[in-house]
Amino acid sequence: MAAPVPDLTLIVPDLLRDTVTPLPALARLLARSDPVPSGAVDFLDRQFFQLFGIASGDPLPIAAVTHALDSDDPAPSGWWIRADPVYLHLDRSRLVLFDQRVLPLSNDDAVRLAAEITNGSDFRLEALYPSRWYLQLPEPARIRTSTLATVHGQDIRHYLPVRLVASPRCRLSGCWA
Repeated sequence: MAAPVPDLTLIVPDLLRDTVTPLPALARLLARSDPVPSGAVDFLDRQFFQLFGIASGDPLPIAAVTHALDSDDPAPSGWWIRADPVYLHLDRSRLVLFDQRVLPLSNDDAVRLAAEITNGSDFRLEALYPSRWYLQLPEPARIRTSTLATVHGQDIRHYLPVRLVASPRCRLSGCWA
């Protein structure tokens, strides 16, 4: 009697988005898998955090974690929120949001645009990558936002930030959003 095969969890967003070359071994593996629907973006975010032992409370500290990975400072101080550049398309009676892939920015353009936006202001906006920007806040944001992957291709009316009544709790030291 053969020993049971252990489960393997692979989380690879957009695995086959731009695949042109046939990958027969991957096709066999995927044929035996239970894929998560592409609309389950929040599920994937929560899975990533659970894999590293971070409780999947609401909200997840996505901005703080990705900022720590993108910047030279592994433990950034303060409160962070993602402020990624987007493209808004007016489509009859709705405003549809697309991520930065629709109108790509170069790294130099992103840095210049972020500097222009913050010129003369008292907030800090960092364009660490053309597609990932970060806004440092003086205190926790009392809003609930949606991830860019969730809103991509959708009418923004249903995803505008919602103000929270109670002060949110931070799951990681000095982080938010």
